[in-house]
Amino acid sequence: MNGGQVSTVQLVPSGGRAFAALRPGDEVELACANGVFTLTGRDQTLSVDGSTADDDAVLERLATRRLPALAWILVVQSAGVEQRLAVQVHEFPLGFHWDAAMEVAVDEKIVDDVSRRRGNLLAVEAVCEWLTGIIVLEGTPRVLLTAGQKPVPGVTAFRLHGRAIAVDVATGPDGRLRVQKVVEAKAPQGMDERRPIVLARVQMKFVDATIAGVFRGVAKTTLDQLVEQADNYLALWRDYNGLERESVLRRARQLGAWKFSARRSVGDGWRFELEDPTGFRRVLPEAGFELEASAEPPAWLADAPDLTPRKGPPNLTGGFLDLRGSQLTVRVPEDDDKRPPATGWLHASLHGDLARLAAREDAWNLVASMENGMPQLAFLLLGQDVPAGRRGA
Repeated sequence: MNGGQVSTVQLVPSGGRAFAALRPGDEVELACANGVFTLTGRDQTLSVDGSTADDDAVLERLATRRLPALAWILVVQSAGVEQRLAVQVHEFPLGFHWDAAMEVAVDEKIVDDVSRRRGNLLAVEAVCEWLTGIIVLEGTPRVLLTAGQKPVPGVTAFRLHGRAIAVDVATGPDGRLRVQKVVEAKAPQGMDERRPIVLARVQMKFVDATIAGVFRGVAKTTLDQLVEQADNYLALWRDYNGLERESVLRRARQLGAWKFSARRSVGDGWRFELEDPTGFRRVLPEAGFELEASAEPPAWLADAPDLTPRKGPPNLTGGFLDLRGSQLTVRVPEDDDKRPPATGWLHASLHGDLARLAAREDAWNLVASMENGMPQLAFLLLGQDVPAGRRGA
């Protein structure tokens, strides 16, 4: 499966006991009480230790964070009398438990869509059984969900994550939870698609839309709040980055891009011959404004610009010095040996702004994917109590 922060740990049984009947793919539970780690699976519980010092460090980290988690056996190894288990652990920033059952309606449109992809699933009952098997985890029923990308007032919307597929769900006009679409699972691209994954314990099943019950009362209110919180605690950060991005683009577009037909080196920089100095004079920037000389017009002039940093050698950049007639002078540092193209375009340099926005987006992604140094940050941003950083039952 994908999702959460992934750790792999090698375990050995302590106390001379053996791992009986455990096989790769089995789900297990790791716990720690009074400094003793235990592994539970297939109706047995054994005390375990890390196979190496690095594995002990992974166990300590898991015990300290105490986050909602799922764990599976990857490999069972036996070398003589010694046994080892390789266990993969997925930690999630949020967890929740519903007592009420949750039915998700599947209508004819979804059945037709699934049938086109999987010709052996033709009846609504078969599609419901297939979706339940892929989305709902075995054993204690649990699902992985994220908030919907475009919440609508009054509508509960979220995405369920399964093996190789994802299912978008939303409440319909009748108050029932309905499958909106089934899509192939893929890695999220950018801030608009990244959402914290919630590990939710709930009795969920997919049913024929004609018999689905209404998800109402306290359970629905709780789900609404959870989905909203799971999205909103990062939404402000994401929206702020979007606003700043638009502000940077607006400022750059106000200046525009100005074609130059010649350039020459001067004592404190480069002097460019503008083809339209009158237009540039109308938007004359402040002294020191960073300008860039490029062979082609900048990509951000497009309606939907790609702000991915360009490949290749960097362009010459420098601070605006003055404009005399049609000659514009750009001051550059003495140790800057870059040369501008013989002809080209002068425009605002966005390198610093784009680097700052990219760094903020990277930090956002680290929080959303729990790959930062403090996965419990999700709880702090939500105003919830952080799980105790101790070993306990």
